[in-house]
Formats: sequence, C-alpha cells, structure tokens
Amino acid sequence: MAWVGLPFQVQAGDSVDIDIIVGEEPGGRSNYFLYIQREENTYQNQANGSPLLPVFQLDNNLIKPVGEAQSYPPFSPNIEPWTTVNK
Repeated sequence: MAWVGLPFQVQAGDSVDIDIIVGEEPGGRSNYFLYIQREENTYQNQANGSPLLPVFQLDNNLIKPVGEAQSYPPFSPNIEPWTTVNK
C-alpha cells in the first residue's frame, strides 16, 4: 500500500525535514521505497491511473529489490538521481 503526502516546494541548497512512515508485515522480510514526484516531470501511468515513479535515490546505481515483483511496489526503471548540495 502506498501513501501520498502533501506537496512541498524546495529551492536548490535548501534543507527539508520529512517524516517517513515505515510499516512491515509478518514474515521477516520487508522492502522500503521512497518516491518523490517532480511536478515538472512527465511519468508513465499505471493501469490504475497513478504515475509510475522512480525510486528516490542520490546515485546512478540500479535498484535491485529482492523477491517476486508482486512483493514490492511497482516503480519506474528510469534512474533519476537527485543531486545534493555540499555546504
């Protein structure tokens, strides 16, 4: 199950505090995904009409979840790393 948070604006160099809710199911295995949708980007839609978002990441490494595809949320295979600003 996925939850959508409220939109927020960020300018280059700004720090942002976010809350991430994490849950698990019994069985000893879990996957955690964070998606951040960029307003200026266009995304492929899933069958239910929601956008197929890439997993939030800061590098160009491929995301390789463990388990059957149906055991974790769908995500775009397109890598769109966010850049960081060193202060």
